[in-house]
Amino acid sequence: MRIDGTPEASLRNVPALRDDMPPVVIVGAGWAGLSAALHLRRAGVPVQVLEAAPQAGGRARSQTLPWPDTDGIVLDNGQHLLLGAYRDTLALVDWLGGQGMQRLPMHWENAAGLRLTRRRHAPVVSGDAPVGLNPAESLSLLTALLSARGLTLGQRLHLLRTLALARLSGWHPPMGVRTVADWYARTHQPPVLVRQLWDPLVVSAMNTPPELASAQVFLRVLRDSLGRAPAASDFVLAGQDLGALFVDPALAWLDAQGCPIRLRTPVREIRVGRLGGMSGGPETRTAPPGGVGYLLRTGSAGQDERTLEARHVILACPP
Repeated sequence: MRIDGTPEASLRNVPALRDDMPPVVIVGAGWAGLSAALHLRRAGVPVQVLEAAPQAGGRARSQTLPWPDTDGIVLDNGQHLLLGAYRDTLALVDWLGGQGMQRLPMHWENAAGLRLTRRRHAPVVSGDAPVGLNPAESLSLLTALLSARGLTLGQRLHLLRTLALARLSGWHPPMGVRTVADWYARTHQPPVLVRQLWDPLVVSAMNTPPELASAQVFLRVLRDSLGRAPAASDFVLAGQDLGALFVDPALAWLDAQGCPIRLRTPVREIRVGRLGGMSGGPETRTAPPGGVGYLLRTGSAGQDERTLEARHVILACPP
């Protein structure tokens, strides 16, 4: 589902909530959880968002730190750099009024001497076309990799072979490979590529160390950036902090739509059950008796425990 138009226009077009419907409960108020809530509420679905932390935003949020003689300084917790491949994210940020986005062709350079630049030798034909279908796009990536500085010819050829095999496999990791670190070992990545290219890319794109990062998700990142048109690998720099860019306007819009965002609310148990007739407070909508859905037990053990009803549950959080 895509969001079209501006938030102001959308406020007039959002369907009214149905009091006889239990909400869809989203566990996790990071970018994925808030995005799901925005899309569902836009479709007229009642939503509740539960977050164990004291603030929303997950791994990509802003924090205000105390600083002498000021009201504090705002710092981003998480990557401030986005990729052109994040099409839906960028569209959602634009819909929420994000401003000052600066878009630059991919240029990767580090202190060890690695320099990798992907230039646009031809107009972008399609942001969805994978490398190999468009000769100009294939040439763009091939030229970038073969002209990379700081790598030996053998290392550059290994990089090309790695991407070619990943594309032939449909961007799926080998059987039994779960983490990016496993993928390094299975595909025999040279230490210099791991140190200078792969590790920084994993941390910047996924904000997770390679020992924990999903190999499947990482290969999707490669597919959607290096494996597509040059614009997909663009670096997109936000002109605002991450809170002002997405988290704060998303929370404000959801609040205006009557969607509760419950912070400091860990979910302890989810089970299938029969809905209807439960008392959960004025913010909990219940289904007619006889409906089957999910029962969520929230709160700390012995403190503030509560059971919520949900027609559906979205887990927008790590396992």
